[in-house]
This record gives sequence, C-alpha cells and structure tokens, in this order.
Amino acid sequence: MARRLFRRWRVLSLRLDTRFIPAVLTLATALIVLSCGGDKTPMAPVMVLTTVSVSLSATTIQVGQTATANATGADQNGGSISTGTVTWSSSAPSVATISASGAVTAVVAGQTTITATAGTKNGQTTLTVIPVPVASVMVSPATANVIVGATQQLNCYHS
Repeated sequence: MARRLFRRWRVLSLRLDTRFIPAVLTLATALIVLSCGGDKTPMAPVMVLTTVSVSLSATTIQVGQTATANATGADQNGGSISTGTVTWSSSAPSVATISASGAVTAVVAGQTTITATAGTKNGQTTLTVIPVPVASVMVSPATANVIVGATQQLNCYHS
C-alpha cells in the first residue's frame, strides 16, 4: 500500500508543467524585493539634537537690570535644528533669576551660570552681575558745628 502512494505521488510530481517555473520565480523574487523595501530610494538620515548653545543679550548687567537668554540647537552635522521645549535654570538664583521664557533678572552682584536644557542635552553661559555704580553721595547736615570733644551724627545718602 505504501508503495502505491509513493508511485502516485511520483507520477503526480512528474506531471508539473515547467512553463510556469519562470513566472513563479519572478513573482517570488518580486515579493522578496518589495518586502525588503526595494524602492531603491535612500532614506534621509534622521537629524538628532546633539548640541545646545546658550547666548545672552548682555553677559554683564547691573543689579536690577534684565537680559534675554536664547538657546539654539545643532544636529550631528552641525546644522541648525529645533531644540523643542527648553528648561532654564540659574546656578545661583540669589545672583540672577531666569524665567521659563528666558528672561534674566539681576538680583545681587556676583556670577552665575545660566543653563538651557532641551531633552537630554544642555548648554551653558556665564552671567556677571555688577553693583549699580554710585552717581553721587550726599551728607546731611551739609554743614555742622561741633565743639571739641563732642560728636555729631551725620547721615549719608547715595544715588
């Protein structure tokens, strides 16, 4: 019985029409090429944010003055790329504060590092805050008559 089945299968396998073999191979090749992305158009490289640079409208400001911070991004080829959302911080908020929009306000004299963070990348720059220069000094009273050995209190004002 097993021999009969083997003979039938062998007879059936010999009856395949060989005219269809090239067409089947062509179809199989086309399916393989298409499934592998055979459109031959090279994919554009994905640009990735690799560097964040920070600039200030002024790197030295007086107490009470403001400056504007700006962040720019560069890709792996050095080209300009969007930074997306930027988070700002000051290393010394007692010296200068920075808002979410990049507005810097000088509080007291000193130095601070302004940092912009975009994703996992960050950039920094230094801000120097100087005291407001004294324009004039006034002493009150303007004249004083003091007896030898006595004291007189004077007040000083500056502007």
